Formats: sequence, structure tokens, C-alpha cells
Amino acid sequence: ARKMNHFICSSLVAIILIIISFYNGHMTFYSNYSQMLWRYIVVTMKRYFWRWPPRPMSLLSGPAFMLSGVLGFRAFLSPPDDESTTE
Repeated sequence: ARKMNHFICSSLVAIILIIISFYNGHMTFYSNYSQMLWRYIVVTMKRYFWRWPPRPMSLLSGPAFMLSGVLGFRAFLSPPDDESTTE
């Protein structure tokens, strides 16, 4: 349970970093869903990969997602806790 709590906490921090670094740069009306997804991909590539100098929040989100992935593997591969109480 403790490993799962660490995983959930790190995932929330990583998601918050992504939201803050991406906030309000792509807000507009789209005629259909596929156009919106394509624009999201284009804006994501421009904001995270094709920008120099790199933005600090996008640099922080990479290690945050890697840590979250490592903690997720540890949480899902660990044996379950024995929470039975004997009295």
C-alpha cells in the first residue's frame, strides 16, 4: 500500500507539471475531434521538442514521469501486504 501511495503521488506531481507547462497555449474552437487531436500533437511537439532554449517546466516533467514509471513498476510488481490481524 505504501509503494502504491508513492506511485500515485509521483503521478499526480508529474501530471500537474505537464498541465502547468502546457496551460492555455492551445485554447480555441475546433470543428471536429480529429482536428483538435492533430493540433494538440503539433502544439505539443513545438512546445516540448522544437523550442530553444528548453523551457524549465518541460525539463522537469521528463524526470517526473520517469520516476512515476519506476515507482509504478515497483508498486505493481511487489507482493501484496499482509494486512490480516491475529488477536
